[in-house]
Amino acid sequence: MNKARILITGGSGFIGTNAVDRALVLGFDILSIDVRQPKNLNHSQIFKQVDLKNLDALKKVFQQFKPNLVLHLAARTDLGGSKLQDYEDNVHAVRNLCRVLIDTPSVESVVFASSMLVCSAGDMPKYSDHYSPSTVYGESKVEMENIIREFCDDFPFAWTTVRPTSIWGPWFEEPYKNFFYRVMNGSYFLIGERASVKTYGYVGNAVNQMFSCLVAGVNFGLGPKYLGDSLPMSADDWAIKISSVAGVKMPSSLPWWVLSSAAVVGDLLAIFSIKFPMTTFRLNNMTTDNVIEPEMLLELENIYSPVSLQEGIAETLAWLKFMKLGQ
Repeated sequence: MNKARILITGGSGFIGTNAVDRALVLGFDILSIDVRQPKNLNHSQIFKQVDLKNLDALKKVFQQFKPNLVLHLAARTDLGGSKLQDYEDNVHAVRNLCRVLIDTPSVESVVFASSMLVCSAGDMPKYSDHYSPSTVYGESKVEMENIIREFCDDFPFAWTTVRPTSIWGPWFEEPYKNFFYRVMNGSYFLIGERASVKTYGYVGNAVNQMFSCLVAGVNFGLGPKYLGDSLPMSADDWAIKISSVAGVKMPSSLPWWVLSSAAVVGDLLAIFSIKFPMTTFRLNNMTTDNVIEPEMLLELENIYSPVSLQEGIAETLAWLKFMKLGQ
């Protein structure tokens, strides 16, 4: 199976870049497609610029490459959109992809990446159609899953939809890249007992979980199945661990009234499009638990060696240092 042909959509994104790196290590024949150029210039030779919203272009690339495995990661993932139409990359593009997948006989296994934000923080879904999005981005991912639901009876291949949890690691951006920097420069403050406990996922483990599904031809359908590490932790515990691995001073504590006041200031500044490190939305996110039950995690399906928390932090710190040296 190592000579299988894998097509990765969104291969220039955070998780996509890590997926392409992993596919290279595993010896796959790879094609990465995205509207953006690769973050990692070493991927340029296996990259093609394709917009999934262009049905003809998408058909052409599938007809030419004839993939056996497809990992769909392409999406708009920020929370800045104000209406569903702002997220056509998550809706119209997926409809096109489903049509093309059905018409490509070489495809044997597919993994679609959705999002845990199809449900609001703390709302654990009991069924695949249990939804409670609190953001427009989350709504767009609900639409994505519903589109897959429309087409899935005609899928002649094994397929699984996964919902990434709070994924972090090399090539990441906001919010966790900023989290690492704040811990490193001493501007992160411990919240104490109010700190949320969440399911996080090191990107190396998340990618391995998806490749495990692809290689084995796992057929979980709409699940729901989540990408993440089984050991939940609080942001405070994570920050302390980062500071320990990095060899920097452990974060100090900050009174709750200071954090809540800063959040109000951030809300006011946001009205004028001024960025501030704290808002009510962010503070709520920092204090709302979101733990995924172990049986809903794809970690159980992982056929590759897991990366420990300490190893993941060390690899991320090394990447941050490398990127800083390259600037």
